[in-house]
Amino acid sequence: MATKVVDLRHRLYKKGDLWLLNGRLIPSAGRSYEHEEFAQEGYALTLTRNGTVEACMGLIPVEDGIELWSAPSVRLVEEHMLEYCRLVMKLVKAAREYRDDIVVHVWEDDKKTQRWLSWLGFEDRGARKDGGIVMLNMGGGENGY
Repeated sequence: MATKVVDLRHRLYKKGDLWLLNGRLIPSAGRSYEHEEFAQEGYALTLTRNGTVEACMGLIPVEDGIELWSAPSVRLVEEHMLEYCRLVMKLVKAAREYRDDIVVHVWEDDKKTQRWLSWLGFEDRGARKDGGIVMLNMGGGENGY
């Protein structure tokens, strides 16, 4: 019996890619597709698996530095987490060449995402907590600024 080859690729984000993930996102990214305009404001990538959009991620300039956003599908996280993490880290590494302070805003009760971001090197430095949102930071000196 032949094994099916999985073809994971990334490309620049195209308008509408987030909507192709509607209903398939991990719970913590469930509302990401509502914010497609963010993908147009910064640098964004789309990850495909055998031609199907499985994740979108990118960098957006914000007042706190550069924000990393990520919207993976459940299938991608379950089956190809290592490859996904590698792509996210490449994106972070490229961003840090230009600006050291990378931030991520996460719901305060989303401990699973916070653990994953901590594993990637982000820290909760107490820089900002409001409205149930925690800001995690990588680099940028004291309190991320």
